[in-house]
Amino acid sequence: MSNDDNFVAFTKRKETLLMISIISMLVSTQIYILIPNYPLIAQEFNVTHMHLGIMSGFYLLIIGLSAIPWGYISDKIENRKLLLVISVSLVILFTYLSAVAPHFIWLLICQLLAGFFLGPVIPISYSILADLFRIGERVQIFNIWGIISSIGSGIGFAGGLLLGVWSGWRSALLFGIIPLLFALLLSLFIREPPRAGAEEELYDLIILSGAKYSYKISKEGFIEIIRSKTNIFLTLQSIFTYIAWGSFSTWGIHAIALESKTSTIIATILLGIASAGNLGAFILAPIADKLRLKKPEYKAVFASTMALGEAFFLIAMFTFLPIIDFYENNLMPALRWTLNIVISDSSISVAVTFGFIGIFAGSILRPIRDSIISDVNLPERRATAISIMWIFSLFGRSIGIVLTGFLSDYLNSLRLAIILSQSFMILASITFLLVILSYKSELATTKEILLGRREILKNYIEKLKKFQEPS
Repeated sequence: MSNDDNFVAFTKRKETLLMISIISMLVSTQIYILIPNYPLIAQEFNVTHMHLGIMSGFYLLIIGLSAIPWGYISDKIENRKLLLVISVSLVILFTYLSAVAPHFIWLLICQLLAGFFLGPVIPISYSILADLFRIGERVQIFNIWGIISSIGSGIGFAGGLLLGVWSGWRSALLFGIIPLLFALLLSLFIREPPRAGAEEELYDLIILSGAKYSYKISKEGFIEIIRSKTNIFLTLQSIFTYIAWGSFSTWGIHAIALESKTSTIIATILLGIASAGNLGAFILAPIADKLRLKKPEYKAVFASTMALGEAFFLIAMFTFLPIIDFYENNLMPALRWTLNIVISDSSISVAVTFGFIGIFAGSILRPIRDSIISDVNLPERRATAISIMWIFSLFGRSIGIVLTGFLSDYLNSLRLAIILSQSFMILASITFLLVILSYKSELATTKEILLGRREILKNYIEKLKKFQEPS
């Protein structure tokens, strides 16, 4: 890539951010598109919930586990865009083969292969964005990417449900190929930035002078990722955070409906109002980036405070949740009644407000975590590092779902089970504080290595210029 290409790629970074976010969203539609159609699949292939559970569980597991080797490959090669195009193309192929499956084993195998080729999307997207945006911008950038990407799962679930009802699960999969085709088309037009182009130590050499950052991840580099204390603390934080999030996102609606004696649709509306707090990350992300520029450790302290706030207010939400004792299963009457009761009943409005504040506080945790990973890991190791973090996040989410179900049966209270699961956010808050112990030193080490590489690149450019001078 020439220095002109490097400069254009860097100046077009906002467009690339939007394209990467939309690609992630479109690909994410596939993750949950089949789930609402499980009864139809069970009926056609004469299989049980156990078979469907195996397919669903291994599908998600494959997506997570495959991200690690794909992340490593992404850190090894120069053309990440090509890898993204190939992976999306193969997801399209195996989604189509799933749609025409003559029996369940065929469907299972094709779904697992589709999941395997979904694996590269997150590490590649993360790696490209980290090479486009500087240290003081990354919390905001990872927040935008994360929020837009997450919309895809909801679209996939809702679209799969509606299409399944209207024309069957096969049609849902076939229609699901359409967003994948758009993702493939967008992938072809991405301007991939040069690796390490956004690092302040190397920007002038790589972006302005066209120097090539040729460093690749190695086995030793992989071991250093695992040994990094900051990475270890962030991995623990991810496990604790996703135990709480897995519990809340899976069981929250059921707990509100059961404990407040109301319908699932009213519980969903109440939780939906509280979940608007996720937009809080757009307010908190610029604050986190400014804190990072002032003093790196402040960002970790800020995240710790927000994690503690999430724990306190979500526990308060379920503690003060009142008895509603009203059932309505039709959407529009339920919506009107719920909005009215939230305004008029102070006990419900307080509980929903607590939930809103808790979700508001927690909305910034993932973007801060992702930005710290990009701070302490060298450019050629970031896709691998985020892949490891992702698989442990999925692991924590699974623990949260299972643990809450077990505690609910043991304590005979789903409300209390969720409250206990949310207490893991206190441990997440502590691990964010522990990040401070190693964050500054590992950040300095990364900076020192990049400065050393700067000198090597600078000397190479000078020698090249002398060689090109006429004798």
